[in-house]
Amino acid sequence: MDAHEHFRCLELIHLRWQAAANQRHCECAVLHEIWPDGGLFQVDLAAEPGASVFLTLPFGEVTGMVRSCTAEQGGYVLEVGIESAQDWLEGRYRPDVLLSENATH
Repeated sequence: MDAHEHFRCLELIHLRWQAAANQRHCECAVLHEIWPDGGLFQVDLAAEPGASVFLTLPFGEVTGMVRSCTAEQGGYVLEVGIESAQDWLEGRYRPDVLLSENATH
């Protein structure tokens, strides 16, 4: 797998992070895109870039960091970098459906 290859997917993943005023926020996020060291998640509440994010996966918890947060209609898209690549796409976690962004239609 190319280190820069991105895949489209559609998975629900439980995320939590520190929101404003040190409030802990938890929600089920939609993972729309994944790559070897990160992913794009659709969420309801904004998260500050640099914030630690905790993802609950079938085998346990994985830690990431918010790289960016973009407002979109109906919510936000978080770009999250995953700290432990062996627990992500090329390791222990793999979404049920992956569609290469380079695939022809």
